[in-house]
Amino acid sequence: MSWIAWLLAAAALGVAEAFTFTLAFGLLAAAALIAAIVAGVGGSLLAQVLAFAITAGVVTDRAADRETADDPSFPASPGKRRKHLLGDPG
Repeated sequence: MSWIAWLLAAAALGVAEAFTFTLAFGLLAAAALIAAIVAGVGGSLLAQVLAFAITAGVVTDRAADRETADDPSFPASPGKRRKHLLGDPG
């Protein structure tokens, strides 16, 4: 029955996205839907949480890459981006 909780979470995140238009809540709603599918096929709670976390990480990272792709001051490689964001002078 935990799939119902994931669907409710996805619905709540979808409603939040409708009010904010930031895409962040929508991406998290998609991750909650993936977790609901994992729960629906009988995955353990650990598998559900991992599915949510991994999906949320992947989709939000992809969205962040798209947002910064057109910024010429932003480094192209992931390692350099990480240093740029963390303020590492190297």
